[in-house]
Amino acid sequence: MALSTENIADLVAALLCVNQYPLHRAVALVPALKAAGLLDPATVNALSQDALVAALRAAGYDRGGFVPILAFRMYPLMEALAAGQLDPLADAARSGDKAAFAATLGAVHGYGPRTIDLAWTLWTTV
Repeated sequence: MALSTENIADLVAALLCVNQYPLHRAVALVPALKAAGLLDPATVNALSQDALVAALRAAGYDRGGFVPILAFRMYPLMEALAAGQLDPLADAARSGDKAAFAATLGAVHGYGPRTIDLAWTLWTTV
């Protein structure tokens, strides 16, 4: 089963939190990211890195030199989403299997322990 836009938004928000960016600020950017098409794998993958950096900044994520780093990390996420590689996350979260969630998400470049924990928190907090 494909992930919902809300699930994708949570994965992107967690990814935005590199280098201590507050989670609440990343979550607050979700409406602008959605409006810019930055939660859609096809849209993101069609953008050059410079265009993606500009789109992230226009959506309110302007963190200087961290934006190109984050943009680079968004491509593997969007490729994994488009390929269905992350579809098992929904079942892992629903069943409370954090180890399976972490193993699945950890296979995507850019998701380390902290980012996985943030994504898990977003997925499992009601």
